[in-house]
Amino acid sequence: MGIWKNYKRKKAAKRRACLESGSKGWQRYRTKDQKRGLRLYKKICKQTEISPDLIVFEAYQGKYYTCSPKAIYEELLENPDYTGYRFAWIVNDPDRHKYLKNDRLTIVKRGSRSYYEAMAGAKYRIANFLNAPTVPVRDGQIYIQTWHGTPMKCLGLDMKINGDSAYELKEIHAQFRREAKQMKYLVSPSADATEKFVSAFGLTEEERKQKVLEVGYPRNVKLFTYTEEEVAELREFYGIPEGKKVILYAPTCRETGYRYGYGYANEIELDVERLWERFKDTACLLVRWHPMVDAWIPGAKYRDFLFKLDKVADINRLFVISDILVTDYSAAMFDFANLRRPMIFYMYDREQYQKEIREFYIEPESLPGPVVTSNEALEEALDKALSTPFVADEKYRAFCEKYTYLDDADAAKRVIKAAIKPLVAPDEAEREEAGQDEVSQEAAATKEDVISL
Repeated sequence: MGIWKNYKRKKAAKRRACLESGSKGWQRYRTKDQKRGLRLYKKICKQTEISPDLIVFEAYQGKYYTCSPKAIYEELLENPDYTGYRFAWIVNDPDRHKYLKNDRLTIVKRGSRSYYEAMAGAKYRIANFLNAPTVPVRDGQIYIQTWHGTPMKCLGLDMKINGDSAYELKEIHAQFRREAKQMKYLVSPSADATEKFVSAFGLTEEERKQKVLEVGYPRNVKLFTYTEEEVAELREFYGIPEGKKVILYAPTCRETGYRYGYGYANEIELDVERLWERFKDTACLLVRWHPMVDAWIPGAKYRDFLFKLDKVADINRLFVISDILVTDYSAAMFDFANLRRPMIFYMYDREQYQKEIREFYIEPESLPGPVVTSNEALEEALDKALSTPFVADEKYRAFCEKYTYLDDADAAKRVIKAAIKPLVAPDEAEREEAGQDEVSQEAAATKEDVISL
């Protein structure tokens, strides 16, 4: 036993050293992990029946409790027509999600045996990212793909160039084709996004009619329901100095420097020192990386100015406390536009990004805010935005009318109504039936009284 434990320890250390070094050896480990996981899943599928009352949720491959899956889950919890369902949330770190307490909820660690059991046994599976190849959707399951934002960058089959260090272009195309076959429904926030999704996933016209739910994004529901009291509480919670304006920097993921098990290694391209010198007395800077990015930013010197908040799962919490959004090619621009607040597009690598990483669906010149490519220009744009009262102009309004017109407080309700069959808990159904019997008896008695008269 001691020899076996020592062997496993050495094997794990070798794997860890390979992954941390960033060498190409990680591809071998990914292939082995996927084959091992698929074998286990197939075995569990043979032993597991689909439970009609189980719904499984996953966001960003288990990294966060957030986005449209979160909004749909929370709406289901509140809706009396769905009390018969049980729920499972797939996460990478169950300890970080202990606060999610509900009698109907189970937290499941991604990659564990319980993960494969949940994926095999769920009637509904709801996710905002591509389904893992280790857990293909079974016949009889309903897979709802919410995606994770309105696309500015080309996706899937529309990609002609690829700077992704994790997958080759042919692999990405195969992933989107596989996803199209598995999903029963695809949530879309607008007619424009629908066109992009249909092309990216290679959907036929018939599949488009059957699968696409063009109902707005559940992930943006909170942007229509927050209160000023909640904003004050969030500012205090994150330690935002009173009286200072808030700049949120939320860039997209640059698919370079991939490390299996860690994510994409990006670097901050802001001149933090320069921004600190210019705005430290009037504003603070929040940095929130893309969920698939693992990155470093400078720290101690910029206390009370620079806040690294990439561990915040729900970016809506940062949107509502921010006065200005600085982004680049990220879908965050479409979500933040619902608040009708100023945006600045910091595209320091635009030419390289378009030529080497990803092409665009939308040309930057049509975006509702200044496009800047240097730290100096960014500084000037921020100074103007911080000192000038903002009014959404015609360009901003046109942007919202094209891309966010369906977003509102009821988007999650519309998805649920279209895709998930109501199921009331047995005890509640009995009480409801008993209540209907009483009404029927009263109606019969009333009828007799009328007749006797």
